[in-house]
Amino acid sequence: VGSTYRTFLSEGNSGSANPSVHLQLVEDSDATCTTDDSFKAYISDDANNNAQLCSSTAFNDGAWHHIALVSSAGNSHELYGYDISRCDHL
Repeated sequence: VGSTYRTFLSEGNSGSANPSVHLQLVEDSDATCTTDDSFKAYISDDANNNAQLCSSTAFNDGAWHHIALVSSAGNSHELYGYDISRCDHL
Protein backbone atom coordinates (compact mmCIF):
# COMPACT_ATOMS: atom_id res chain seq x y z
CA VAL A 1 0.00 0.00 0.00
CA GLY A 2 1.43 3.37 -0.98
CA SER A 3 1.36 6.55 1.02
CA THR A 4 -1.64 8.87 0.81
CA TYR A 5 -1.13 12.64 0.81
CA ARG A 6 -3.61 15.48 1.10
CA THR A 7 -2.00 18.60 -0.31
CA PHE A 8 -3.43 21.77 1.19
CA LEU A 9 -0.90 24.24 -0.23
CA SER A 10 1.08 24.02 -3.44
CA GLU A 11 2.80 27.13 -4.71
CA GLY A 12 5.35 27.49 -7.49
CA ASN A 13 6.07 26.33 -11.01
CA SER A 14 6.64 22.78 -12.17
CA GLY A 15 9.92 21.75 -13.71
CA SER A 16 13.51 22.00 -12.58
CA ALA A 17 15.09 25.27 -11.43
CA ASN A 18 11.73 26.69 -10.35
CA PRO A 19 11.14 27.38 -6.65
CA SER A 20 8.12 25.69 -5.08
CA VAL A 21 6.65 24.71 -1.73
CA HIS A 22 4.10 22.01 -0.91
CA LEU A 23 2.41 21.43 2.45
CA GLN A 24 0.73 18.06 2.87
CA LEU A 25 -0.99 15.85 5.40
CA VAL A 26 0.62 12.41 5.21
CA GLU A 27 -2.17 9.93 5.99
CA ASP A 28 0.03 6.84 5.67
CA SER A 29 3.69 7.17 6.60
CA ASP A 30 6.34 7.23 3.88
CA ALA A 31 10.14 6.94 3.77
CA THR A 32 10.55 10.54 4.97
CA CYS A 33 7.57 10.91 7.33
CA THR A 34 7.32 7.91 9.60
CA THR A 35 4.27 9.09 11.59
CA ASP A 36 0.76 8.55 10.15
CA ASP A 37 -1.38 11.72 9.95
CA SER A 38 1.66 14.00 10.17
CA PHE A 39 2.40 17.19 8.26
CA LYS A 40 5.07 17.36 5.56
CA ALA A 41 6.70 20.34 3.88
CA TYR A 42 8.55 19.90 0.60
CA ILE A 43 10.63 22.88 -0.54
CA SER A 44 12.59 23.33 -3.76
CA ASP A 45 14.58 26.49 -4.56
CA ASP A 46 15.60 27.95 -7.92
CA ALA A 47 18.92 26.04 -7.79
CA ASN A 48 16.93 22.78 -7.47
CA ASN A 49 17.98 22.23 -3.83
CA ASN A 50 15.27 20.20 -2.13
CA ALA A 51 14.30 19.89 1.53
CA GLN A 52 11.61 17.80 3.24
CA LEU A 53 10.44 18.34 6.81
CA CYS A 54 7.98 16.17 8.71
CA SER A 55 6.19 16.52 11.99
CA SER A 56 6.82 13.85 14.58
CA THR A 57 3.30 14.39 15.93
CA ALA A 58 0.05 13.04 14.49
CA PHE A 59 -2.58 15.72 13.88
CA ASN A 60 -5.67 13.54 13.50
CA ASP A 61 -7.44 14.63 16.69
CA GLY A 62 -10.37 16.43 15.05
CA ALA A 63 -9.14 19.88 16.17
CA TRP A 64 -8.16 22.81 13.97
CA HIS A 65 -4.42 23.34 13.62
CA HIS A 66 -2.25 26.18 12.37
CA ILE A 67 0.82 25.09 10.40
CA ALA A 68 3.65 27.51 9.68
CA LEU A 69 6.70 27.00 7.48
CA VAL A 70 9.57 29.43 8.07
CA SER A 71 12.36 29.66 5.49
CA SER A 72 15.58 31.59 6.03
CA ALA A 73 18.61 32.39 3.94
CA GLY A 74 21.01 29.50 3.49
CA ASN A 75 18.29 26.93 2.78
CA SER A 76 17.23 26.75 6.45
CA HIS A 77 13.61 25.73 7.11
CA GLU A 78 11.46 25.12 10.18
CA LEU A 79 7.97 23.62 10.37
CA TYR A 80 5.68 24.53 13.27
CA GLY A 81 2.29 23.15 14.24
CA TYR A 82 -0.07 24.92 16.63
CA ASP A 83 -3.39 24.14 18.19
CA ILE A 84 -5.19 25.64 21.10
CA SER A 85 -3.31 23.65 23.75
CA ARG A 86 0.02 22.79 22.16
CA CYS A 87 2.89 24.54 20.42
CA ASP A 88 5.43 22.16 18.92
CA HIS A 89 8.57 22.77 16.95
CA LEU A 90 8.33 19.95 14.41
